[in-house]
Amino acid sequence: RPSMAPPSYQPSLPVDCVLPPTQPHASASSSAALGNPLVAVASLGVGEATFGGSTGSSHGSPQRALASGDSGSGLGDSSSLGSGGCSWAETRSRWRGAAERRRQDAADGKRRRRSGLSSRTARSYEKLLEEARREVPSDTAKQIQVDIPRTFGALPEEFLPKDASRPAMEEVLENVLLTAEWLNGDAARADIGATYTQGMNFLAAMCLVDLWEEDEKEHEELAFWLFDLLLVDVLGTRFFAEWPPLLGYHASAFTLRSLVPLACPGLAAALGDEFEDLVAMLSCRYLVPCFVGLLPVALLLALWDELIQAGEAKESFPRRPLICWFLALLRTLEPGIAAAVAVLMPGEPKAPMAFQTALRMASVLPAAWRPSHAGFGLCPPGAELER
Repeated sequence: RPSMAPPSYQPSLPVDCVLPPTQPHASASSSAALGNPLVAVASLGVGEATFGGSTGSSHGSPQRALASGDSGSGLGDSSSLGSGGCSWAETRSRWRGAAERRRQDAADGKRRRRSGLSSRTARSYEKLLEEARREVPSDTAKQIQVDIPRTFGALPEEFLPKDASRPAMEEVLENVLLTAEWLNGDAARADIGATYTQGMNFLAAMCLVDLWEEDEKEHEELAFWLFDLLLVDVLGTRFFAEWPPLLGYHASAFTLRSLVPLACPGLAAALGDEFEDLVAMLSCRYLVPCFVGLLPVALLLALWDELIQAGEAKESFPRRPLICWFLALLRTLEPGIAAAVAVLMPGEPKAPMAFQTALRMASVLPAAWRPSHAGFGLCPPGAELER
């Protein structure tokens, strides 16, 4: 119960676990220290991750994409991002529409009501921000201020607005995080809501840079409502619960512990007792920031597009794309990770090498890569995951 938590309790995760690398897009030369696992990636058919043995893709040769350095980092309007082949401009427009609808639902009192939230929900963003600056506990506000300076450096450079100063973006990000903390404050004390946790800063920053428009005033407000949609209707407020700490995250990580051995039996055999350690480390690194800073740009946008659409559609388990992408990603990288740990000396720890290898290999997947949801038998339906 919340009353059992120490007054100074602040849920968090180890910084090294949550923070994405500041330079996530590794080159082939940077992999030499890891036994060149990228060679193993190129030897796979990574156009799509499938679970029936087929690795064909209609998007061209993934081997040629890796050889040419095409890791999906471009943001041109013609880039094919989502599962439906939508361009970046179309995806961005759709996210803006989702934020506008969320704002209107809040104004109309249709936002998902939770104990202690209804009176705050009906207020404008400006009013919520004003109250947040005055009411958010100083220790929480201080933690937000500590995390903000290291946030935007972890995002792909292509995301950052060219006409915006870093101080201006950091100020807006602080406003968004403070307001989200205030809006969910009563819910946290009622044991059903979220409180600020390291990793949320990357989610809010992602919402902000995708909706940033220098010539308009409302990008801050729209970024807040998109973040609110992600936090409440996609992840669920218990994902970052104050008490029990991070209940939703731990539930998802526990689910992956039971599913990953089915997706990667060879890797489980190669790592032995350390396999669960690898799954735990990757769950923390990938799930908390929803892969921000850890995938090539096109893949990250495609995943987030699925998450936002699932939240708007009120699916039974809207964070299912996180589970599916995690399983498909690890399945795709399994041979390369196994090859990297195979060269270790007997008795040398395998999980750290496997962890770093997975991060590096995932950061250079080609833009055409997608989980194969059709016939994806190892990712249970949303209703089953919800149970």
